[in-house]
Amino acid sequence: MLTAEAIAAGVRAGSLTAVEVVEEALDAARRLDPVLHFLEELDGDRALRLAREVDPEGVLAGVPFLVKARTPPESPILERLLAAGAIPIGTATRARPGPGSQSYGWNGSEYTRNPWDVTRSPGGSTAGG
Repeated sequence: MLTAEAIAAGVRAGSLTAVEVVEEALDAARRLDPVLHFLEELDGDRALRLAREVDPEGVLAGVPFLVKARTPPESPILERLLAAGAIPIGTATRARPGPGSQSYGWNGSEYTRNPWDVTRSPGGSTAGG
């Protein structure tokens, strides 16, 4: 697994393409989500389109990421990530809405699982992110 810094450097140098990186991230998400339930949505078509259009000189060129559920499209952090060349591949699960404090994610049918111990919750408001 490459760091964000290594991915962007590889895209800038031409040793990696954003499309290759995004395809690998999408494959990993498809492989892991049936066990971990961390995705609300995977948007491969959009991610690959953005990867084909990415400026290789961007600070985060080709770096895939998940957007926290319910993040507004006009969110300043999202705008900055996109401007830097990062590629959203989908939406991460979130804690179930409603009264009380919950630290487990819910993708609509399953609770999110911790990748280090699938008997536990990863915790946090974005349990899938």
